[in-house]
Amino acid sequence: MDTAINPHSLWAKTIPTIFIVFFVKYVKAYML
Repeated sequence: MDTAINPHSLWAKTIPTIFIVFFVKYVKAYML
């Protein structure tokens, strides 16, 4: 079912988002 929570798709969206957030913070800290 599409309405059911899919852990795989959830991680597929969460992991890249967290990675991007940490990457941006690292880049900003490095640039400063």
